[in-house]
Formats: sequence, C-alpha cells, structure tokens
Amino acid sequence: MRLRLLPPDSPVGWTPFAWLIYVSIFLFYGFLGNTPAEWVLDGAALAVFLVLYFRGFWVGGTALLRIALAIVAIAAIVTPHNPGGSCFFIYAAAFAGEIAPPSRGI
Repeated sequence: MRLRLLPPDSPVGWTPFAWLIYVSIFLFYGFLGNTPAEWVLDGAALAVFLVLYFRGFWVGGTALLRIALAIVAIAAIVTPHNPGGSCFFIYAAAFAGEIAPPSRGI
C-alpha cells in the first residue's frame, strides 16, 4: 500500500506541492526574532496546517468547510507574532472556494 498525499484522480495534478511555496513567507518571518516558544508554536501550526492542507484535497462539502475554518483559526493564532501567518488566510479562502459545486452559469 502506497501512502498518497493527493488523490490519484486529482484534477490539479502535482500543483498543490508548488502552491506550498507561499509557506516560505511564514517560515521567513518565523526566523526573524521569534522566541523559542514562538518557534514551537509556529512548528506545531505548520505541522497541523500541512495535515489539513493535504486532507483538503480528499474531502468536499462540510468536511472541506471545517478544514477551511481550522486553517483560518491557525492563521488567527499565529499572525499576531508572525506576519507571515497571514498566508494561511489565502489557503483557507482557496479551499472555501471549492466547497460549493460549480455553477452552471446564466
């Protein structure tokens, strides 16, 4: 059995790995003057975010809404001491855009 981070039939292919480039902003600010306690908080936040991020490609509907809200909570917790945490709001918004089925147009 092979552990997969993304579904095999994902329409976005490998690009979710490329989208993680924005986490580098969070990491950059994390290394600027944070205390060891803030490093631990940032590390835990990043670990939880990555689990939620990859899980978000496997689920839909209300489960995806819960993931988006959890990512917003992570952003709200870390942004006061790490301005790079605001990138998590963008990831949450991207997931929120996928919650509803696509519209048929007018």
